[in-house]
Amino acid sequence: MPSSEEIKKIVFDMKPWTTPGLDGFPPGFYQLMWETVGPEVVKMTAFISGRLIHDNIVISHELIHSMKKTKAKDGCVAIKHDMSKAFDIIEWSFLLDSVKKLGFSSDWCSMINQYISTVSTSILLNGAPALSRSLIHAEHDKLIHGFKANKHCPSISHLFFADDCLIFIKARTRDARNLASIIEQFNKFSGQAVNFEKSALDFSKKVPNNVKNEIANILRIKRMSLNEKYLGVPILLQKIKFDSFKHLIDNYKGRLAHWKPTYLAPPGRTGKKDGEKGCFPKGWTDIDLPKELGGLNIRQTDILNLALLAKLAWRMVENPYDKWACILRGKYFMNANPLCDSVSKQGSWIWKGICTGLDIVKKIYVWEIGNGKSVHIWKDNWIPNMHISPSTQFYSSNMVHVSQLIDHDMKCWKLETVNALFDRNIVFEILKIRIPFNGEDKLR
Repeated sequence: MPSSEEIKKIVFDMKPWTTPGLDGFPPGFYQLMWETVGPEVVKMTAFISGRLIHDNIVISHELIHSMKKTKAKDGCVAIKHDMSKAFDIIEWSFLLDSVKKLGFSSDWCSMINQYISTVSTSILLNGAPALSRSLIHAEHDKLIHGFKANKHCPSISHLFFADDCLIFIKARTRDARNLASIIEQFNKFSGQAVNFEKSALDFSKKVPNNVKNEIANILRIKRMSLNEKYLGVPILLQKIKFDSFKHLIDNYKGRLAHWKPTYLAPPGRTGKKDGEKGCFPKGWTDIDLPKELGGLNIRQTDILNLALLAKLAWRMVENPYDKWACILRGKYFMNANPLCDSVSKQGSWIWKGICTGLDIVKKIYVWEIGNGKSVHIWKDNWIPNMHISPSTQFYSSNMVHVSQLIDHDMKCWKLETVNALFDRNIVFEILKIRIPFNGEDKLR
């Protein structure tokens, strides 16, 4: 995912007053109002508040991975729903009922009704939250049952983004009938409809064939093929992962085919004389230089991939209570700290990638001490300029957390304790750390 600065640069590089986008605003609006709307532009969220696109991708693939491993006969069915009119014109009555249920006043609803009924316009209303609430209520009432990756993980019944919807239910005909009823009711009131051509479903291994066929008939949805994608990523991976992402290489080759005849030199011709027009072959060390140094600023994909994996691992340890991080913790390190304990690298392809990023994070992270309650003295990196956990000849099992080294009343280090545990050099570095009057420990 690009950084906030990269996104801002892209926005500000646009011509300001060109044709407005689908939201009705030209780039100039975002440039002028960046201080207000910038954070929302950067934070590309899914329908569930606070969740990034990447969160949905991680959750979906971890659930599919666990779904394929479960041996339960009433395992799970994953349903990819495509709403054919997700961003088209919505029934006005449905729009008004929705905003009323959200708690808006009658005067406000009346004003909106005047706007939409007296002018020719269409509103881009995302109908998914209403369907989301219906599914949440249905799961609460046990009309449908979501899927847990294991007993330590939260139950997930649906993931929404744009017009893509991924639903997980138990592979039971009762759940399928209730889901069909919910979707039919939502379609009736919202004016939307399921695009059956783009929708598909898949089952866990041990579900009997007769149950698979019955559920497919109830939902009127075809079986999922290897080409199905959710948020641009293949849902079902082949044994050789390269084959699942071969379409990216094919797309690249297709674009390159139009470019090569025009810009690349003919065979046998390696360069041009001074003054001639055309292309001059350059080495990779020149191409990846910044533009201001004469390069094309083309980043090396292997290094970029490691950076993105490290960023994903960092988000996991920095936001441990996000739902996607909870699922990873429940599956792979339920009773361990991924920063300082050994965790298994066996699991889904996404988890293996995160472990690669985690190895990078472990080498560079350091805790900024607040109250010291979250930081392990002997396992965590918490002393700046060391980037390793402190060693000592006087290890004490009674001393576990950094908070035990702090005088919380005086907001200073317990000098006698610190001197008893560590050598002079480490004590010198510890005493450089300022204890704040309030605040919690933070990862840096």
